[in-house]
Amino acid sequence: GKWYFNDCQEFADTLQVNYEYSGRHPRILTYEMRVWCPYQYLGESEGSAVFGENGYIVLGNRRWRAYDRSGQVAAGEGDSHEKPHVQNFIDCIKSRKRPYCDLETVGHPASVLCHSGNISARLGRKLVLDTKTETFVGDKEANALRGRPEWRKPWTLPEV
Repeated sequence: GKWYFNDCQEFADTLQVNYEYSGRHPRILTYEMRVWCPYQYLGESEGSAVFGENGYIVLGNRRWRAYDRSGQVAAGEGDSHEKPHVQNFIDCIKSRKRPYCDLETVGHPASVLCHSGNISARLGRKLVLDTKTETFVGDKEANALRGRPEWRKPWTLPEV
């Protein structure tokens, strides 16, 4: 919802989305967006946490830590994650090889999750995403929000 700013933005400033994955190993991915929140979660103002049966990992913008089941730090680093990514990017420009975190295998799938969560929040209901077609199963209203077919001139997309 809109909990921090009462303005004309289209998107929520606070959001929680649960993604349910079925199959042989069912699991839940929870996404939280808490823009302007003064409180940290697991010692980070931004980042990710992955919880497993033997502990959890916290990935922040500047460090990572692995915790055991009792909550004790088992491993971690305090250096920025940016340096290896920047170096890999520069190396790929020179070699023309694919970067470790390329758009097709990392960027695009992550964006699909974010956009799907925003659409679900906007409609106020659960959606079922077909990951092969990247469309919502049996939901014309949700699928209509997947793109913007008409842009207001002069802000139009080029023909490619």
